[in-house]
Amino acid sequence: MPKTPDPSDQRLGQLRFTSNELPERDRHEAWVEREYPRFAPLFVTEPLAPFSVLTELSPLGSGWLGLATITGQRWTRDSKRLSAQPGDALSVNISLDIHARGEVGGVEIAQTPGSAVLFDLRQSSAHESTSGRSIQLTLSRASATEAGLDVEALHGLVLPPEASALLRQAALYLQTHLPNLTHAEGARAERLLLDLLVLSVASKARSPDTLALAQGNTLALRARAEIERWLGSPSLNVANLSRRLGVSRSTLHRAFDELGGVQAYIRNMRLDAARASLADPGNQEKIGDIAYRLGFADAAHFSRWFRARFGESPSDYRACVVAEATLWK
Repeated sequence: MPKTPDPSDQRLGQLRFTSNELPERDRHEAWVEREYPRFAPLFVTEPLAPFSVLTELSPLGSGWLGLATITGQRWTRDSKRLSAQPGDALSVNISLDIHARGEVGGVEIAQTPGSAVLFDLRQSSAHESTSGRSIQLTLSRASATEAGLDVEALHGLVLPPEASALLRQAALYLQTHLPNLTHAEGARAERLLLDLLVLSVASKARSPDTLALAQGNTLALRARAEIERWLGSPSLNVANLSRRLGVSRSTLHRAFDELGGVQAYIRNMRLDAARASLADPGNQEKIGDIAYRLGFADAAHFSRWFRARFGESPSDYRACVVAEATLWK
């Protein structure tokens, strides 16, 4: 009796896309709208020169690894893009000869050849990149979290060339050999890259410019977990939070200095949760009910803070998301 083929023994293969065979006016749109993995749902892209691209992508266990040679572009992932096409992955961009500069999660970043930038695709970013080559590693949030990485906290982290050297070399090697590996071997390759990414992040954390922040960051992570746990509770405030964590109010405030303060962080978390609810087409809650569920005093108070953070009212935002979702169908 013939043996049933094991899907894990199948070769990974490679998706290759080049724009060079198309008329120049059609190249960017063809790249944006190509078959999965597509960038259109995730970023708004604007070429800074006549567009040209060559990408070679192979699947990993739960993500992708690829090499791109591409024209310089402006990349934007804003609140409307986040709500219309939410991402749930950690994206690692490793520059081979590209320079990039922009704002990621409210922090200015600068990337040079050899360095890597980490993006949480649940958060906003805006940057410009020069023409050149880069390695793109996309990992599922679940696999990154299982490996011990705090995806939200790593948004915008720049790993200098010396910290990302092993990851860069392994990714370059695997990018060439992945097409001939089996799916089972691809899963092992993903675990290897995850381990090397963890080591790269740890190496960066031990550098002189970040070591002094380690203790404060640990407290901030604990505090953020508590905030998320009690987000809808009216009793969530600085006094109760410091008591639960066993630290003084001043110590807690210092841990959130770079995030605008504890109370501002709690408010922004609530606003982000409210925005996610408004962006969910299956959520028919009234705006006042959403505000009450997330700990706001009343709908008017919630609406004022929502407009201050996102530039539009909750009702206008919900209407815009519905309209944009209709366009994507």
